[in-house]
Amino acid sequence: VIEILGQGRIGNVPALGVIGDRNAPLNRVFGKWFGFFPMDYTLRGVPRHGGTILEAFDTDRFRGLNPLERYKAAEAVSETIASRIRQFQLAEETNSNRSSSGVLAGCSCTGCPVDKRYLEKRGLEAKSYRHR
Repeated sequence: VIEILGQGRIGNVPALGVIGDRNAPLNRVFGKWFGFFPMDYTLRGVPRHGGTILEAFDTDRFRGLNPLERYKAAEAVSETIASRIRQFQLAEETNSNRSSSGVLAGCSCTGCPVDKRYLEKRGLEAKSYRHR
């Protein structure tokens, strides 16, 4: 699961980046382009359950655009995200010819569930991309 959002500035700094496990395969690809948001991802619901939040655009910048400019800017953000996913998929296809695809069993390409109650209810063991 990838939750794609926009965020305004924090002071003079655009608030862009990945909120999720930095070691998860797809997050590493997104992180190279968008960076990582400076917060503990386990405090947010989507990443805590193995997904990621992608703060992909500066809403303050979008507010100043006219409708056509906003449309073009949104298309550019969408194309960037889609091209990063394609980049990841091509790498996965290359890796699938090897012994390991890079995605842990029970996890997604954006992370592993870390919510203790969620894991306990389902009888699952916590996993992490950090220990690979």
